[in-house]
Amino acid sequence: MSVDPNLLSKFLKQLTRMINSRQDMINWVKEFIEDIKQQEIAINSTKTGAGVLGAVSAIALFTPFAPLALAGMATAGVAGVATSIGDMIANKVKGGNLEEKVDAMKSEDAELENLQKTLNVQAELLAKVREFLMCAINNYKNSESNTIRPGTVLGRVRSKQTTQRRYKLCNAVLK
Repeated sequence: MSVDPNLLSKFLKQLTRMINSRQDMINWVKEFIEDIKQQEIAINSTKTGAGVLGAVSAIALFTPFAPLALAGMATAGVAGVATSIGDMIANKVKGGNLEEKVDAMKSEDAELENLQKTLNVQAELLAKVREFLMCAINNYKNSESNTIRPGTVLGRVRSKQTTQRRYKLCNAVLK
């Protein structure tokens, strides 16, 4: 795997988008809660009004205004049903909006998680490269301090064996 020089900037851009998205979500949830409160007030008021109309109409059935009482009872029943259906539709729409927001946040989280994994892999690769370079630098420093002169036969054999051993050690770091 090669090192992506733009990975950190991609990660930071995604993180910025995620922070902005979270802020938008906070604002949306505040509005959502306010809408729900207003909806509950409207629903409760309408249901209370329909209930009062139904009760008054029921009492009015035993008076000379019985035909109006029947109309009032029918109106109260229709208002109660219409309010319940309207409340159910509003809750469904708002619930759908909430699910859309949550799904969008989940996809942003997944994208950020993938970038984080890639960043971790590249950080491990860079750490191995650093370790290999440090090993190579140390080997170079150690090769300068050989006590056996490189020009002699013994010096060439030992120098070659030492270099091969150090090369294997450094390459083991990269695996």
